[in-house]
Amino acid sequence: MWWFQQGLCLLPAALVVWTVALKNFVILNSRSVFVSSVIMYTILSGVDVPRKLHWLPGEPGYVPHMVSTVSEWFLAFSFISFFLTYIRDFQVVVPAVLHHSAEYV
Repeated sequence: MWWFQQGLCLLPAALVVWTVALKNFVILNSRSVFVSSVIMYTILSGVDVPRKLHWLPGEPGYVPHMVSTVSEWFLAFSFISFFLTYIRDFQVVVPAVLHHSAEYV
């Protein structure tokens, strides 16, 4: 492990850069979802937006709806990617099952 202690391995540095980039992407996407939702609800003040399932391209609020939808999907995939960076850490954890017999209760 001498090479790791001397900083000669690029994998940990690349993993740190990837994790920070994903974190920033998650923050940016969550803000995008919030802003596009606020814009959509202010444009469509008289419409029941949660009940509106099918949007047509000519309707008011279509563009903020699409921005919000795409941002939500990017946010979901970036969360999954962020949690997958912790796979090595989770492999170390060993689950234990505690069993209590009825006579001690």
